[in-house]
Amino acid sequence: MLLALTAMTANAQDKDFYYPGGPEAMQDFFDQNIVRPESAADVVGVVYVMAVIDKKGQAHDIKVSSKSKYPELDKEAVRVVKLVKNWVPQKQDKPVIIQVQFKQPDYDGEYEGVDDGFVYPGGEEAWRQYVRANFRYPESLIEKGTSGTLFVNFNVDPKGKGSDYQISTPSQYPELDSEAVRVVSKVKKWNPAKTAAGKPYETRHIVRVEIEAPQRPELHDNNGNQGQVTSGGPVILTTKIARNPSFPGGAVEMAKFISSNTRYPERELRTKVSGNVDVAFTVMPDGTLRDPRVVRPVSPGLDREALRIVSIMPKWEPCLATDGTYVPCEMTITVPFHDPNRPIDGVPFH
Repeated sequence: MLLALTAMTANAQDKDFYYPGGPEAMQDFFDQNIVRPESAADVVGVVYVMAVIDKKGQAHDIKVSSKSKYPELDKEAVRVVKLVKNWVPQKQDKPVIIQVQFKQPDYDGEYEGVDDGFVYPGGEEAWRQYVRANFRYPESLIEKGTSGTLFVNFNVDPKGKGSDYQISTPSQYPELDSEAVRVVSKVKKWNPAKTAAGKPYETRHIVRVEIEAPQRPELHDNNGNQGQVTSGGPVILTTKIARNPSFPGGAVEMAKFISSNTRYPERELRTKVSGNVDVAFTVMPDGTLRDPRVVRPVSPGLDREALRIVSIMPKWEPCLATDGTYVPCEMTITVPFHDPNRPIDGVPFH
């Protein structure tokens, strides 16, 4: 019997995975410690458990993300998760979804997961971009500036059609919960789970909806002047900058990062289109990059690739004001696209 629970595939390549040794080591630990209830001896599938991991690597608020029709398996999944005493410490309290797989004793890996390694077509990065483009932040909450993460669970049938969308753990803001469900339910077709033989089957999935409160940050130009963004009016200078933002390791490391992460678009490669795409963005006080946009385009394909590269960059060293505080700064960088066989500034282009 196939247990129709959740089926969001863990990314084994995630260097920041929260279990020491990664997803495979975590499942090995669960396999060794799971005590299968006799009432569900013939059930196989996955239970997802929600928890918060802190700076010391301790897990709190451990509970099933979405209850199944097998409460005995839900209870056992929570129990084995609680057995883990040392998770990978996080920089700040981080809500995570932990996959607990229940296998038959003779399990041979029959249930493979989903295409792209994620239920959303295109993978996790495509999902994050979809959410950013479609989430409408409730106007009633703009003043509160509420940000965070919500989890939505739902069924996906063999044809990829979703149904029964639910918030796994409701927040204190029903407006955000409703909007998260709306955004997830707008997806027309999902990646259904498949067996190793390629046969799709119905199961339940869960996705993360990351919510960031909109704000109008103070910006700094490249001359070190700070101003408040206004609607059409002038920028009023308020602060001087002691140190501009920078990519970790400086310009050379940024060139290497761009080189090693660039995927030259097939159409532009075939038609021999090249050039330099300038991308502007805001470096926030915590080093994250916000609002990337092309300010000097070359072609649709190269422009999209330049934005993708900026979107996966690590946190920058933030902008330091003369009063010792970190402040948002506006930056512009150039993403070069040239003959893939020719090095750029001594760095091989891949």
